[in-house]
Amino acid sequence: MLLIYVPYKTNRIEYTWNFIFNEATKVPYVLTTSVEEFSAYNGSKFEYSNKKTQNGLWLWASNLLFENNITSEYKEKNCKDWGYVLFPTDNTDSLIPFDIPSAVFWLICRCEEYISENTPFDLHKRYDYRNSWLYSRNLLDKPIVNIWIIEFVNKIRTYFPALIVELPKYKFISTIDVDNMYACKGKSILQNLVGGVKSFFHQRINLAWNRITYFFTNKDLYDTYDEILIIHNNYRIKPVFFILTSKHTLYDRNLLPQNPYFKKTINILSENADFGIHFSYYSYEQNSYEWELNTLENLSKTKIIKNRFHYLRFRIPQYYQKIYECGILEDYSMLYAQIDGFRAGTCTPYYFFNLKSDEVTSLKIFSSPFMDKHLTKKWYNEKAYNIDKIFNYIQNIKKFGGTFVLLWHNETLFEKENFKNTNLDIYKTIIEYAIR
Repeated sequence: MLLIYVPYKTNRIEYTWNFIFNEATKVPYVLTTSVEEFSAYNGSKFEYSNKKTQNGLWLWASNLLFENNITSEYKEKNCKDWGYVLFPTDNTDSLIPFDIPSAVFWLICRCEEYISENTPFDLHKRYDYRNSWLYSRNLLDKPIVNIWIIEFVNKIRTYFPALIVELPKYKFISTIDVDNMYACKGKSILQNLVGGVKSFFHQRINLAWNRITYFFTNKDLYDTYDEILIIHNNYRIKPVFFILTSKHTLYDRNLLPQNPYFKKTINILSENADFGIHFSYYSYEQNSYEWELNTLENLSKTKIIKNRFHYLRFRIPQYYQKIYECGILEDYSMLYAQIDGFRAGTCTPYYFFNLKSDEVTSLKIFSSPFMDKHLTKKWYNEKAYNIDKIFNYIQNIKKFGGTFVLLWHNETLFEKENFKNTNLDIYKTIIEYAIR
């Protein structure tokens, strides 16, 4: 067992050490504020404080975890053997040259996203990835939190070789966003003709032709559910479909839930898949969370505890707090819409800590390193690079015992323009590699 002495406990301290030694790794540990207990213990131990007061190993602590104010400020340094780190110290007595719990807490709690209205957002009023520390230091493509933690644990083991360290078991979760259940089904001739013209002007020729010819062929390019279910059944995987149920807005254009095709599709999918809600673009402004959630629960006849925000449009902490109050226990929105990478610096799911209320919740956050719509010509020039980059993400997640969440859309499986092979071929390849 590892004993950690702290001058006093806070919610932040307990939350962060639990993530480091119970979620990102599996190390039996205990926090103590007792000097007598710490002094008498002969096993693996160290002190975590602003100033060293006990004999033995000491890890320097900044003030971040001992206070409860909200700040996006940080200090950084390029340290030998560590690269760029947060909350560094020049005190050579410290076990490592930075306050790793504070750095971990700052990243996974998304302290930098608790931002003022003066901070620029992107076009959809989302947190702009260009403001993130990980992006500024070219670290987005690495699960840097997990890397730090493993190196830190290995450092401790140089002093206490008998310390037992395990990693969590790697997990794979396959998810599909249903923004548009069908391209043509359930829509009028006029809707399909107008949609065909729009698709043509957006240079989506296959889709334009499908919308114009649908009433002669009865084929819908977004109707990829059979292919999705066959793939997952072959590998004995149960996918999660995130369904958009809102009323129509400029950015929410799914079939309405009362449409017969909507209901039929939900019934078909319910036999071989799980469901999550895809809270709509304006769900926060319209306070429509409960209505959208109840609609899907009534149609699917299941309790829904999973969410992914449509357009990945959310703000911390207010959006998370709202869905948590509605009974959502898992969120899958922690990635950027415009760029691939680990938004929170980790491949390990973690619980949402609300900085405003200074408390941990039971809402668990799952991140994805990329989604299908990142896979454009700009990102991938050749098939080899395509596969290599995807595999590198998955390899890193497996290495640290993380959870790989694959994010795809039913509507993208038919597309060919951006790839030498179809999206369906790449989709199968990714799933096969993820489950090895």
